[in-house]
Amino acid sequence: MIGFVLTSWKLSQPQHSILEKNHKKICKKPYIPCFQICCSVGERREIGFVGIQHAGILVENTDIALKFYTQVLGMEDASIERPNLPYKGAFIRVGPQQQIHLMELPSVDPKTGRPTHGGRDRHIAFEVENLSALIGRLEQFGHPFTYSKSGRKAIFCRDCDGNALEFMERNS
Repeated sequence: MIGFVLTSWKLSQPQHSILEKNHKKICKKPYIPCFQICCSVGERREIGFVGIQHAGILVENTDIALKFYTQVLGMEDASIERPNLPYKGAFIRVGPQQQIHLMELPSVDPKTGRPTHGGRDRHIAFEVENLSALIGRLEQFGHPFTYSKSGRKAIFCRDCDGNALEFMERNS
């Protein structure tokens, strides 16, 4: 049995006040009481998370996005595995068990006004065996990228729709 505990209902007013005070110190944003979900180590083992299977990315034009991910980045088109959905899209294989699902759907996210460096925006991170080879491809296609600000062997770029992507060399 999975025993999620909704502790928000059991907190006293003084406890909520402490949470609110600490929240303001850390987040600098308004505190909104919400459910605090607790899950024990045993329950996490019972669930058995094994990884991320795919990430969905909204795109304006599937064909253009597919060319970027396959021809520029060198990922594999796995659209043959895509079921018949009521919108255009594509599946991209990233690793043995991971995919990107391109979905041609309206996006409320702005393309402009985003941070230049993708590491300061929401992003998806990928491990690669040879970062230099990927940098070479991006340079070959004249696609802009930035180096990680942390000093790690990693780069950031954006796809044609402004989605931020991070690439880090495995074991670096």
